[in-house]
Amino acid sequence: LFAYVEARITTADDRIAPLYILDAAVLRLMELLALRVSEASGIRVSQVRTVDTPAGREVQAWVLKKGNKPRVYPLTGVVLAAYQRWLRVRQRVTPHPGHDDFLFLHPWTGYRVSRQRAWQRLKRLAAEAGVPEATVAVLSPHKLRHARARRMLDNGWD
Repeated sequence: LFAYVEARITTADDRIAPLYILDAAVLRLMELLALRVSEASGIRVSQVRTVDTPAGREVQAWVLKKGNKPRVYPLTGVVLAAYQRWLRVRQRVTPHPGHDDFLFLHPWTGYRVSRQRAWQRLKRLAAEAGVPEATVAVLSPHKLRHARARRMLDNGWD
C-alpha cells in the first residue's frame, strides 16, 4: 500500500499529487506510531514542535490519546519525511475558517481531514493498489494499529 502511494506521488499531476502526499503522511503516522485515526487526523500544527534533546534536535508531536491523555511522539525516519513533505504542501493550502491549526487539511478545500475521510481514503487506496476485494472489505485504519502491534510483539515487545 505504501509503495503504491509513493509511486502515485511521483506520477500524479500537480492537482492530484497533494492528495497522495496527505495520504502518505496520515497513514504513516497511524501505522508506525500506532495512532488511532481520530488521533492522527486531530493533530494540530501547534502540537508539533522541534525541540532540543540530549541526542540533538528532534521533531515531536503531542497527541491527545483516548481518555484525553497527552503523549509525545518523536517523528523520525519515514514518518518525519512524510510529515515534512506534507508541510511543504500544506503551506500552499488556504485553511477553511476555523481549521487553521489542524495539521491535515484537504489540499483543495482547506477543511480538516476527518476520521471518516481518512478511512475512506485508506479503502480507496487499497482498492487502487490491487489489494484483494475481500481484504479491502474488512480493512480499516485500526488494522494499521493492529499491524504495528503485531510487529512489535514479533520483535519481543511486551
